[in-house]
Amino acid sequence: MSMNTVPERLAALRAAMDANGVDLYLIPVGDPHSSEYLPDHYTSLTYFSGFHGENSNFVVTRDKSALWADGRYFVQAEKEIAGTEIELERMGEPGVPTVEQYCADALPEGGVLGLCGLTASCQLVRSVQKALDAKHGTIKTLNLEDELWTEGRPALPETPAWLLSKEYAGFAPAEKLEQLRAKLKELGCTAQLVGKLDNLAWLLNLRAMDIQCTPYAMAYCYVTGDRAVLFINTRRLCAEAAAELKENGVEIAEYDDILTFLAAGVGLLFSRHLSGAIKDSLMGYEPDVFRKLFHQREDILEALDEGILAIDRDCVITYMNAACLGMFGAKDAGEVLGRPLLEIYPASQLPRLLTTGKPEYNVHLKQMPGSQEVLANRMPIWEDGEIVGAVAVFRDRTEVTNLAEALTGSRHLVEAMRAYAHEFINKLHTILGLIQLDRVEQAEQYILDVSEVHHQSVSRVMNQIEDTAVAALLVGKASRAAELGIQLQVDPRSSLSGEEHMLPSGVMVTILGNLIENATESLNHSTRKQKEIHVSILENPDGLLLCVEDTGPGILPELLPYIFEPGVSTKGEAGHGLGLVQIKDLTDLYHGQIRVESEPKSGTSFFLSFPAHSTPSPQGGAPGSP
Repeated sequence: MSMNTVPERLAALRAAMDANGVDLYLIPVGDPHSSEYLPDHYTSLTYFSGFHGENSNFVVTRDKSALWADGRYFVQAEKEIAGTEIELERMGEPGVPTVEQYCADALPEGGVLGLCGLTASCQLVRSVQKALDAKHGTIKTLNLEDELWTEGRPALPETPAWLLSKEYAGFAPAEKLEQLRAKLKELGCTAQLVGKLDNLAWLLNLRAMDIQCTPYAMAYCYVTGDRAVLFINTRRLCAEAAAELKENGVEIAEYDDILTFLAAGVGLLFSRHLSGAIKDSLMGYEPDVFRKLFHQREDILEALDEGILAIDRDCVITYMNAACLGMFGAKDAGEVLGRPLLEIYPASQLPRLLTTGKPEYNVHLKQMPGSQEVLANRMPIWEDGEIVGAVAVFRDRTEVTNLAEALTGSRHLVEAMRAYAHEFINKLHTILGLIQLDRVEQAEQYILDVSEVHHQSVSRVMNQIEDTAVAALLVGKASRAAELGIQLQVDPRSSLSGEEHMLPSGVMVTILGNLIENATESLNHSTRKQKEIHVSILENPDGLLLCVEDTGPGILPELLPYIFEPGVSTKGEAGHGLGLVQIKDLTDLYHGQIRVESEPKSGTSFFLSFPAHSTPSPQGGAPGSP
């Protein structure tokens, strides 16, 4: 189904509502951090309605839809939703219902309203539920935005993150954490999840530029009486910032691990309390209430794709969810619960956390029985200042690697296809002009000529490069270069099979895309008459060779030894210096080598070689087993 227009997107949304048993769907302006200004990734309301304002809500029923806007945006909203079915509800005007009233009126008796629990605020959910109670309506949390908005959606921001010095912040992170812990103790609280980005910026002196005009980094911080864990994309932190955080008692974990961390923590803490409650009492709960709470939390852990394993202080297995049972080749929990971990898995290193008390993240495991390669996060379980157990969370390493490769390569494919589409539009304009000038025969000949040239150029690349993603990148980059007066040539000796080869497609797209883009920018700013880029891809049983050469101004000799260091740019501009770092990281990851030759005013050549059967190295953590 096409998703290019608002009517088409609303039709797709209604189809998804029907499939999920939802009568109304509410899309607010918001993100998981309750930010006032949103990253582009979370502008779902704009995607489905076309409206670009703030402080808005959008409701879609089975046969109509309505948009709420305040007085700042009345005129803008009218223009942006013109020609669609969407009704404009002018907030604060007489006779205009609130979004809660509208939902209550539109919902059938006993109906269901859907919304994304990550972006809707607690206040909005409570007020809507209160309005729906009169019709015995319920709220169902699901994420149709992520399900439907898959093409052209901006990625989550990943700007470099750093720490503001104490000189300007007033207090170090450790001092501010102690202030927070004192307040939590005063209020009788044992932990807090800091999700508001301005609060997090203050607490850890953390800065980035994830949101325009606000120096915030998208992250969370989980704080207890003796622990603080920062969940952030770790690639964004420079070594100095990471070291300073650790010196201030802050552990670092991946941003995407927050939900797994919370779910695992809730379930495991509940399991510990359950064992004590069975011996003494049920902690004041009625048996049926207690049973329901247990099953709710158990369902959460069983539904996770990640494997979860927990042991007590005696190294006895206390919990293993369904995903983990599959990784160990066990048929049911009865085979493993209550047994010593080392009896089932003698090589396991999880028990050492009972002694060290130090968490370990992204540990690469190759020896799990009955399982593929996985990544493991290991964390000790503390209670009253003592270690009472440990938990390990396992993720399929193949899936994580494939996802990372797909994400890193997608930007270059999108840019290449955008250039190709732009070239196509220019040709359409030429054809239209010839027709309007009544030059039909010339238009026909132009179409035939363009088709023949297009067929020859694309066929030549496809005959040499059978990998679709890499071929698409080269065709798009060639179109972009041609627009700038640059000739991009693929070595006629190049060859790449469409089957499994030395490097994953996403990795090759990332490497070639960055190198070609650097060469294109260099030549575009050059005054040289000869502007050429030569690309070579040579694959044979012994390995893979990638080569990108240009006739640009070259790299300054004094800069050449440092081009693979973070923040160093061959363009000499702020905001660059990440592409070559990424290329170097990927080359090291797949055991490759890079050679650079450059002469001022003569051009630059990058040669990358990879051995046969290159497999990625572990990305952090110590080698071992769960």
